[in-house]
This record gives sequence, C-alpha cells and structure tokens, in this order.
Amino acid sequence: MKDKQTYMVLNHEGVHEYDIIKELTDEGEKITLFRSNNPTWTEQAKGEKILSLVNDGNEIKFDRKFKSLDYAELFALRLLLNFEQQTDDNPHNREKYRIIENKHLFEV
Repeated sequence: MKDKQTYMVLNHEGVHEYDIIKELTDEGEKITLFRSNNPTWTEQAKGEKILSLVNDGNEIKFDRKFKSLDYAELFALRLLLNFEQQTDDNPHNREKYRIIENKHLFEV
C-alpha cells in the first residue's frame, strides 16, 4: 500500500460529499473522514475533519471518546468502519455509497 491514499465518497446520486484519507503511520493504519469541498457544505464546513481511527492490528482507536452519538456522528462512524472493512476485503456491511480511488470502485 502507498503511504497515503485519498478516496472520494459519493452519495447515491453521484454527489461528492466526503473524502477519506488512508495512510500508514507509526501507530498503524489511520483512516480519516473529511467533508468534501462540495457547495452543499458551508464555507466553514468544507474540508473539515469529522472523525478518524487507527487500526494497529490489535484494536481500533478513535480520535475521540463516544458516550452518545447524534445521527451525523453515527453516520460518520458507520462510514469509516464500513470503509475499513471494505478495504480489508471484508464482504460484509456494504451500503449504497461508492468510494473511488482513481479507477477503483468499492461498494460500502
């Protein structure tokens, strides 16, 4: 795997809503979800980091603790976990979002 890969997350209408960056770090494989620069987001929200996780091979650690989740946080968590599973060739938990890197298409 390259040191850093960027994926676009498209909704069911093909609109680019999010970006995911997957990179190898000293702590393990880090996956971060950002809002895209799409006009649907406010100027302040464009490119904003939403959530990240690090998979060190023994466990997954998040960049924050969860006591409760609102629906937007739940969506972000679900999207990152599904992406992590999809890129590890796990066929489960596939959703309607498409994640694209260059010419590769993954259904998550």
